[in-house]
Amino acid sequence: MIVTLAGDFRPEGELDAQSRQVQRQAIRTAQDAVLRELAGSGVQVLRRYDALPQLALSVDATALDRLRHSIRVAAVRDDTAQSHSS
Repeated sequence: MIVTLAGDFRPEGELDAQSRQVQRQAIRTAQDAVLRELAGSGVQVLRRYDALPQLALSVDATALDRLRHSIRVAAVRDDTAQSHSS
């Protein structure tokens, strides 16, 4: 699954170097908060993105339900590239 985090994030090309670093830290903090919400469920982190407010996760039904109800999550979608790979 690709999980898009809620929040006001801007493309890095629109930011100066200091703002990019601040935003990357905000993304990391938001990722950590979502992963804490998933504690005790079946979740595997496939990828943390540095510059994008997203996570690539493998989740069970419990984790998926938590993601869909989290105020920290803007969207959850299937990772079609991952699901079709052998």
